[in-house]
Amino acid sequence: MTAYIVAGDTLHTAKQGFPVKSKLDIDNFAIVIATGDNNQYTITYSYYHNPTGEVPTFTKKVTGSVLNDYYFRFADNSVQPGAVFDSKIQRFTKQFYQRTVGEGILIPLKGLSGPLDQTTDKEVIIVAVPQDH
Repeated sequence: MTAYIVAGDTLHTAKQGFPVKSKLDIDNFAIVIATGDNNQYTITYSYYHNPTGEVPTFTKKVTGSVLNDYYFRFADNSVQPGAVFDSKIQRFTKQFYQRTVGEGILIPLKGLSGPLDQTTDKEVIIVAVPQDH
């Protein structure tokens, strides 16, 4: 994950060659996109929570389609009125971008002991790139 922003507040940022700046007690944030039938995909989000050792996992079923020559878009047909789900992946660099309002993943701040399996109605932006292997 290269950026995690909640309600305009950048809570986590990481760029290659620069130190990670984070207000979160997490490591190994992962997004896995699995293909299904008929342009159906499953996006699974998980992270390792340092203080507890827990690995909360969130899964969303989406439909995928070509947006243009550069981007592939994911759409969530179950989004409620007033909610936003804007998710896409850059077709060549594989950079993932997602903006949600309603049902966004809320990762607790450092030092907070709130529940790990939670969502928020605030705007959440996640930007991620594939890990080097």
